[in-house]
Amino acid sequence: MNGIVNYRFLKTLGSGSFGEVVLAEDMMTSNNVAIKIIDSQHNEIEINREIQIMKVLGMHPNIIRLEEEIHTKNHTYIVMEYAENGDLLSYLLKQKNGRCQLSEGKAQKIFQQIICGLNHCHGNMIVHRDLKLENVLLGSRCDVKIADFGLSKMLKYHRLRESVGSLPYAAPEVLSGKFYAFEADIWSCGVILYALLCGDFPFGQDIGPDELMKMEAGIYNLPEHLSFGAKDLIRKMLRFDQVDRITIPEILQHSWLQLQPQYLPPTLPTPISLAHRIQQSDQIATKMGFKVLHLGMEELWC
Repeated sequence: MNGIVNYRFLKTLGSGSFGEVVLAEDMMTSNNVAIKIIDSQHNEIEINREIQIMKVLGMHPNIIRLEEEIHTKNHTYIVMEYAENGDLLSYLLKQKNGRCQLSEGKAQKIFQQIICGLNHCHGNMIVHRDLKLENVLLGSRCDVKIADFGLSKMLKYHRLRESVGSLPYAAPEVLSGKFYAFEADIWSCGVILYALLCGDFPFGQDIGPDELMKMEAGIYNLPEHLSFGAKDLIRKMLRFDQVDRITIPEILQHSWLQLQPQYLPPTLPTPISLAHRIQQSDQIATKMGFKVLHLGMEELWC
């Protein structure tokens, strides 16, 4: 942790190809934070794209909050809000029913917040591209926080064609190398909802040609214990043709989610312009003495 003297290392939370995430104490406030440590050899444009995306998303209750960015000779440190109840996969594994699945009431409360957070991303032209149980975190009151924007992209007019993300959650258009955009995140959310209610993946963990054929045919098991509303929403999110897939406004208005309306926003938020949000966040960071690195807008957009 050399180079960030305001934080005291506590323990490692996780690691990956980018580096590691650690739990640390902010010595100025005594609050816990999560710090993503990225080696300087990692692609600088990718690092700064992730930081700028978090700035664009700002302080939404269902998005993990960026606290600070620190750049040293050897590392970049992304200081973030700490979600003390861990990720959604760990939460499922701890369920006392022994089946790693939630009641429909619990699933509704969590899923509403996931969709509200994703709606905020899409409203700011950001496609996440790696939505999965491990990237949905839970705060002190089990409030949802979407995290890890390392694979996220900002879209303007065109669509993407990179095959990225985790196989069990990847949309068929992503797996098959076709063009895609925001609809791919909807498919991933459908897989998450299925996992919350069924304790498994609709097409398994190893996705190959046979599984792609099942996706196209819509062949997967929906347990009898699920309500009609839950089955209907899953089917509409896991439609093979992305053009026919349900949209976020339609999900928010779906009858199954309306059974637990306390987490739903009264109206859909109006997106703030990308340039204005970055300008605002950079002005605040500069006033606080933080170093701010900029990407040109042509680099920020994919």
